Amino acid sequence: MYEIREGTDRFHILRFEGAVGHDEANECTAKLRALVRDAVEPLMLLTDLRESEPWPDDAWSELGFAMRMNDRDVRVHVLVAAPDSEVAAEARDLVDDVASEARHVVGDMNDARRVLVDHFGAAEDYAFERYCADTRA
Repeated sequence: MYEIREGTDRFHILRFEGAVGHDEANECTAKLRALVRDAVEPLMLLTDLRESEPWPDDAWSELGFAMRMNDRDVRVHVLVAAPDSEVAAEARDLVDDVASEARHVVGDMNDARRVLVDHFGAAEDYAFERYCADTRA
């Protein structure tokens, strides 16, 4: 399962929970590409993988393709996954593969905040805090 939350017009949150298959990854990345394409300025993205199960390789490939296609339109993208999990290892491999300085994998929301804070305005900071409260992060 996944959801895309609009924190602000410049900041979006993708949350994955449980198993993610190829079809779901295709659907999500199509929506993500549209968000990035239609944005007035480069976006800030947070992908919450803390409750995600490991993905099949083709689902990671789909997300990697979307990242490479939209790289110049993303200011910063932070992926959060439990530090020693298989999902974190998969996310690190993906970010290494994409080779973008705008992409980061971190182990918790405090680390995510440290990466994002320099890019945030008050509205994005509020949206991030609200998301953390909603998910008890």
